[in-house]
Amino acid sequence: MEVVIMLNILVFLGLIFGKLLGYFTKEEVKEGKKYFILIEKILLGIIALGLLVVKLNIFSLSIILGVLLFFLIRRISIFLGLSVFLASLVNVEFGLGISSLVFLYLLVNGRESKWKVVIFDVLLFLIPFSLIFVESFINTNLGFLLGICAGGPVAQLGRTFFRKKVSPKKMGGNFFRKLIKK
Repeated sequence: MEVVIMLNILVFLGLIFGKLLGYFTKEEVKEGKKYFILIEKILLGIIALGLLVVKLNIFSLSIILGVLLFFLIRRISIFLGLSVFLASLVNVEFGLGISSLVFLYLLVNGRESKWKVVIFDVLLFLIPFSLIFVESFINTNLGFLLGICAGGPVAQLGRTFFRKKVSPKKMGGNFFRKLIKK
């Protein structure tokens, strides 16, 4: 269990490192913006596909529920945190694979975020780890929960494909925007 916690801490540091890299390499980020958006789309697709393939008995209802929850919450970090947590419960190799992909996504995604948004996303990323105390419930419903986790990246991927420019300001819902502005 200690490995799971350490792995998750390393993964969410990708958001902070991405912000620092974006801060120190502003001109390179401007020049490669279209490539960064393409990398984000590819990584989200791989994460969603990986979460869907691990348990073949995932109901489409859980994926639809994940998409609906994403449109309600409108923050991808809580879905990524839950994905890393649940993937590490499936097995170590799968957990490392999903964690690596989420780390890369957060590294690329954190480049343009403001510090308030980065701190808020880190807090949202850590919320799923409070579920560690109900591990028997999670193990029983792992396929359903992984389907919900896959729905978040699928919805975010759909948003990025149908919108040319996705700014970090527009990524949160009204509730979270008000919370970040305070």
